[in-house]
Amino acid sequence: MRWWELALELGVAGVGSAGAAAAVADLLGGEVTGGKLALDLGAFLLGIALGLFALSLPVFHLKRKRVDDRLRREGVRARGTIIGIYAADNSQISWLVRYRYWAGDRFFYSTAYDLIDVVRQLTPGQSGDVFYDPARPALSTWRSETSER
Repeated sequence: MRWWELALELGVAGVGSAGAAAAVADLLGGEVTGGKLALDLGAFLLGIALGLFALSLPVFHLKRKRVDDRLRREGVRARGTIIGIYAADNSQISWLVRYRYWAGDRFFYSTAYDLIDVVRQLTPGQSGDVFYDPARPALSTWRSETSER
């Protein structure tokens, strides 16, 4: 995970937590009644949900990184071919690299996540290294660093 991605996610968690804290303060201070109580309670629950979601994102990213690292160490190497490159969002920073590879007796398709500086060096039709789990060939990782032009 890049530092700015972690900062963004922690920032969202912080804002959600601050909203939840403000709602609790109003509730404990007895400054809310009727509709305001329902609104503050909704803000409190939404703040908690957003905070928990934002804090969970780095955990999922780290889990995927561990899987990728394991596949690069212990997986079976195959040649893959890029079949498409797509913007992951409107920021044009994050990109999805769609690729296919042959494992066993058939083709598998998967997607890798990369940043624009890596994607600029890639083109559809380009081949590169893919590492996959022989027990679950659909689980793979694209290795951008060793891709050939």
